[in-house]
Amino acid sequence: MLAPDRMLVNEIMTRAVCTIPVGASLREAAAELMAHHVSSLPVVDEEDRPIGVLSLHDIVRALGPLPPSHAADAPTVYSGALAPHEVRALLSDLRIDDIEGGVQTCMTPAVISCSADTSVREAARIMASRSVHRVFVVDDEQRLLGVVSSMDVVGYVARDAA
Repeated sequence: MLAPDRMLVNEIMTRAVCTIPVGASLREAAAELMAHHVSSLPVVDEEDRPIGVLSLHDIVRALGPLPPSHAADAPTVYSGALAPHEVRALLSDLRIDDIEGGVQTCMTPAVISCSADTSVREAARIMASRSVHRVFVVDDEQRLLGVVSSMDVVGYVARDAA
C-alpha cells in the first residue's frame, strides 16, 4: 500500500455524492439528508459546482428558538452535539416550512475542496487545519467529482496498518 503522501484522494474518495441544488427548499434538503442518512450535503449550482454546504445543524439553527416541547434539547442542538439521527427526529417534529428562503439562506458558503491528484496526507492536513470532516474533490472547472472524508482517511490508514 502506498504511503499517505503518495496515495491520491482519487483512489479513496466517494464518487457517488448526494447533492442539493442551490434553489432547493429546506424541506427538500431535509428529506435528502434523511433519505441518504448523511449529516450534510454539498450545495451545487447549475454546473454541478459546489458553492456551499448545508448540514442538519444549519437547518436546526435556522429554525431559531426551539418550541417549549424541545427546550431541553437546545444546548445540544445549537452546539452541534446531537447525533444526526437525533437531529432528524427533531426535524420531523418542527415546522421547517416556516423558514424564509431555501437552502441558500442556511448553507455555509465556504467550500473546502481539493483536486483529484491531491495526496491523502494533504487532504488530512486540510481537514485538520480547517476543522472539517470532509473535503470536496473538484476538477479543473470546479465541478464536483467526489468527496473524501476523515473516515476515508482513517480507513486507508487502518488498511495500511493491518
